[in-house]
Amino acid sequence: MKNKKFDHSQLIETLSNIDINNHHSIRIILENLNNGEELIGTPFDKKDTFHLDPITNDIGMQFKMLDRNLEYEKIFEANDEKGKDWTVEYGLLSSKKNDESFLTCIHSIGGDYWDVILRKFNKIHTDEKSKLSNFILNHFEKDTYAVKYNYSENVYLSKGYDWDLDHLYNLLNKILKEKQKTFPKDHIAVWKHRPNQKRLTYERIKYLS
Repeated sequence: MKNKKFDHSQLIETLSNIDINNHHSIRIILENLNNGEELIGTPFDKKDTFHLDPITNDIGMQFKMLDRNLEYEKIFEANDEKGKDWTVEYGLLSSKKNDESFLTCIHSIGGDYWDVILRKFNKIHTDEKSKLSNFILNHFEKDTYAVKYNYSENVYLSKGYDWDLDHLYNLLNKILKEKQKTFPKDHIAVWKHRPNQKRLTYERIKYLS
């Protein structure tokens, strides 16, 4: 299968016109824009099938590989390796040439992944962007496997967002108490971007045990 010449403006236009109240997948939209065929190529293997699995791929690099005008900012990630590998990642997809941006959630477990577009914005302001953290934590609690199956070993927070750490720690403590009924020595670590760094690295800010 060959990739149709990718036009990032088609993707942004399609995303801009979706009904956010219905489920929409970027992966499926991209396949439709590629004449119904899977895209080919990842940052690590140009012959591999394009995918948005955060366990085995760098989502930002994958979008950049499609078109350098696409920008993806990871906001929140949680992962666990008990039983099946599990990751949930939230990010903001945008284009250098458009004002629209899109909040996405990618969920992966045991080699299967799915993505959903949660919100869309036109000229998102800094204050509005910083408060996406509240929406994300609420969605993480109610609409992912984290609480249902007591998943979370490492949690990563990006800088520039107003994280309600008390709420997050309380939620993670609930998850941990349930996990420890089966795995008494389990723990959860929370990591956050170090401030004032061009090359973003994380530092641990909380260790729950």
